[in-house]
Amino acid sequence: MTTAFASALILLASAMPAFAEGDAPPVVAAEVVPDTDIFVGRIASYDSTPIIGSLKNVTNRKGYDNQPSFVAGKNAFYYVAEGKSGKTDIRLYDIGSGKSRALAASKDRSEYSPKEAPGGGISYIQENPEGDVTRVYRRSLAKKDAGAPVADFAPLGYYAWLDDGKALGVYYRSEPGSLYRVEVASGEKALLHEGIGRAITSDKKGEHLWFTGIKGDAEAPSFELMRYDVAGGAVAPLLALPAGSEDFALLFDEDGAASIVLATSGAKLYSRSLRAENANTDWVEIADLSEYGAAKATRIAVNDTESTIAIVAETAK
Repeated sequence: MTTAFASALILLASAMPAFAEGDAPPVVAAEVVPDTDIFVGRIASYDSTPIIGSLKNVTNRKGYDNQPSFVAGKNAFYYVAEGKSGKTDIRLYDIGSGKSRALAASKDRSEYSPKEAPGGGISYIQENPEGDVTRVYRRSLAKKDAGAPVADFAPLGYYAWLDDGKALGVYYRSEPGSLYRVEVASGEKALLHEGIGRAITSDKKGEHLWFTGIKGDAEAPSFELMRYDVAGGAVAPLLALPAGSEDFALLFDEDGAASIVLATSGAKLYSRSLRAENANTDWVEIADLSEYGAAKATRIAVNDTESTIAIVAETAK
């Protein structure tokens, strides 16, 4: 498979079918590297099916912009952008002002997969200069803080915080990718599931983890949404994602339970209810990014008030 982070994930180029080209530009000649932009719009209202307002390409430049993650309580999101060195950096985009600024940037290594860290600050994946070790880092937003590894476990690709920050659910770069739980204090790790895709997310308190499980042939995999119960330890499949889909996001009800799943396939965004009474509901198309010049949609992020959505898509420049 291919990767966006020139040296950081080069090991995955032949070993990881779970990574799709929409998530990361390939380590090949620059002329075939896909351009990805981040489209932002409002979630106007929803009951069992969300309504997406007009989308705007807010990064809109030639190159790689990906992995948006909203900041709670702010009209802004972290994201990854490819810099002049070819490495990827963490940036913050303010939706109100339309301005972007760098938060974590290194000339000799890439940073990616940014998220808010429990208790404050930011977490992300950072590679070593050789690109063969990738760990979860955490730092405050103070300029002089260079960050430090959360746990000595590598190589990792993606992650989510669990159990109020006491643990991590991580994508371990095996063949195929594997899901592990890692205790932050002790570093103790436990294998939860083998054969997973890149999409991993948790709820606000980290009581549950949702991820994509690989189904079918490794050469042409399909993906299903799965859930890990942090307290009980159970891992269970929930539903199959649309054909060609690997990425998802969740909407939650007033009690904090996941109620709606969003997924991308081709240039389209789909929705489906997770409520028991709507268990047989079909996927419903709610947006088509081809209307905005996009060829393929991948990553999805929703803010904490579920009023704004960000969607990554390949674009032609």
